Amino acid sequence: MVHKMADENAESCQQANEDPKYKFKRIVSKLNALPYRYLKVEIILHNTQKLYATAKALKHVMNMSMRSLFGTLGGAVTFDIIKYSSESRVAIIRCPAKFYVKIRASLFTITQLGDTLVTLHTIQSSSHLMALACNSRDYIPSIPVV
Repeated sequence: MVHKMADENAESCQQANEDPKYKFKRIVSKLNALPYRYLKVEIILHNTQKLYATAKALKHVMNMSMRSLFGTLGGAVTFDIIKYSSESRVAIIRCPAKFYVKIRASLFTITQLGDTLVTLHTIQSSSHLMALACNSRDYIPSIPVV
């Protein structure tokens, strides 16, 4: 009796697989399917306390770094500095997802911004801009935990 039920279930499953109304479409998405990546970068100063640089100067230095590291085609990669704060020395950069590794590599080669010796440190990276709004590692709750 049990074997008969198992055979009937197997037959009904086979019929369901062959019937077009029971066909399922398998959708596989890539990990980095979004077109842009966002970087939160901090500028660390070495010899002074003040940095007199604008977002335009930072973008120029990044373009030169890309061009020297990857050639003419590397310098042709488009990226945007969405936000730059000269007081906190933090910049948010948007770049195409397929050039993310090259842009991040070029950040390490930047040693000078104007006349100031600097190091660019990547604080956060995400494919969603909202993820850069807060850092869970720096989160301090305002409500005391009892």
